[in-house]
Amino acid sequence: MFILALRVCEAAITKKQESFYRIVFKFHVMAKNALGLAAMEKLLKQAGNDRVSEDAKAALRDVLEEYALDLGKKAGQFAKHANRKTVKETDVFLARKH
Repeated sequence: MFILALRVCEAAITKKQESFYRIVFKFHVMAKNALGLAAMEKLLKQAGNDRVSEDAKAALRDVLEEYALDLGKKAGQFAKHANRKTVKETDVFLARKH
């Protein structure tokens, strides 16, 4: 992934489309997100939307990642309560209910 990002940076710098720092910032933002924008577009289109903006995809990604992190923390608490280190499917479903 790093080599791909490096090539993207080199291409942008040689074409002088964007500054080096802007490319690095974009890579940092891409690296911290667990969900891709293509998946968000697919979900929004499955919901019946014909066209989806980049901002809508990013907003959905942010909301889903926040929800998933919260759900994961709750599931971890259920596993810990059951004296386990491994989060199981039942923990996730219980976390979703509470």
